[in-house]
Amino acid sequence: MKGRTLLIFTENYVRGGGNRYMIDVVNAIHSKYDAIHFISNENAIFQEDLSRLKCDFRHFIVKFIAIGEIYKTISKFPSSLRKLLKPFVIILEPIALIVNTLVFYRIARRHRTAQIIACNGGYPAAQSCISMLLATHLCGNDAVLTIVSTPAARRWYAWPYHCVLDTIVARSTSRIIVNAKSAKISMHGLRNIPLTHMKVIYNGLDDNLGARAQRNDPTIVIGYVGRLDQMKGVKDLFDAFLHLYSKFPTLRLVLAGEGNLKEEILDTVKAAELGSVVSLPGHYTGDIHNLLSTFDVFVFPSYWEGFPYSILEAMRAALPIVATDVGGISEALTTNREALLVPARSTEALIAAIQTLIENPELRRSLAANARNRFLSEFAIERMHENVRAVMGYR
Repeated sequence: MKGRTLLIFTENYVRGGGNRYMIDVVNAIHSKYDAIHFISNENAIFQEDLSRLKCDFRHFIVKFIAIGEIYKTISKFPSSLRKLLKPFVIILEPIALIVNTLVFYRIARRHRTAQIIACNGGYPAAQSCISMLLATHLCGNDAVLTIVSTPAARRWYAWPYHCVLDTIVARSTSRIIVNAKSAKISMHGLRNIPLTHMKVIYNGLDDNLGARAQRNDPTIVIGYVGRLDQMKGVKDLFDAFLHLYSKFPTLRLVLAGEGNLKEEILDTVKAAELGSVVSLPGHYTGDIHNLLSTFDVFVFPSYWEGFPYSILEAMRAALPIVATDVGGISEALTTNREALLVPARSTEALIAAIQTLIENPELRRSLAANARNRFLSEFAIERMHENVRAVMGYR
């Protein structure tokens, strides 16, 4: 592929695993191309993402109809207004598909690409990715789609349109890369994408940190890193902590991240005068290993996932883990061996699992050691890079 360009497209609005996965994929194959070009909406790729790239690149901001941005905007409106506007946005979706395809067709031809990778978070999610795939196919170039979250079912009120989207994706891509077997199974069952068309490549991480040093402190710190929103189950964790704190006054809670629940939790913390017990440091920009080294138990209570990097970071740091059994989490963790897995949306289950670890230091040590060993054997970044090169046809 020397002498041509790899073009990477994304439509994104939040920090998270989608961009991390995108950068890791590019790092695996950039040496096969002479130029790396990123195409995105404004503010879609963050500086911390670009700083991880192992190659030179160019980043182009493109104007297109971003349905995701429209939905994000109207979500801030009063409920009555949202209900009024939603049908108009639904009608706009197929129009945006066509308009964006024309925009991206010109881009694909201008960049003389050898290959285009459209990087999506969930599916169908940012439908501009589907426009890019179609435009690439019309140009006669190779297109690949990556997905890093469990796909959504076809919407009943837009069933024919969603069938069209799925057909475009299946016919316009040479392969679809997902980061969990659960996502592959869901793409087949919910969206009718052939199993043979999809390849699973798990997330990977560098292991240049070493295992976490054991803390010598009478307090027990429960930690979480991620978005502070409803679908991440953060409110369940906060409620579980409040219940356990009444029994175990040496408990502490750290919720690192940003999201729409942060202010609500902060208000509760202030009202209950728990500022010395509950910490919300915001989006963490430092070395994540330094933050994780202050935790005794890592809790990940999400309702909806693909294959989260946060879980791998906790495994790498040799932390005992409590997590919900959603998405691909059980593909990285086996309950009672590397973690305690609980049902999603159950505060009671979280309370029971966390209390078990509070009362059993030996179990904490055993789960932590097993989690780190599994990380080393299955989820190192070198293994991910090898798998990416194999799926993309490079050895």
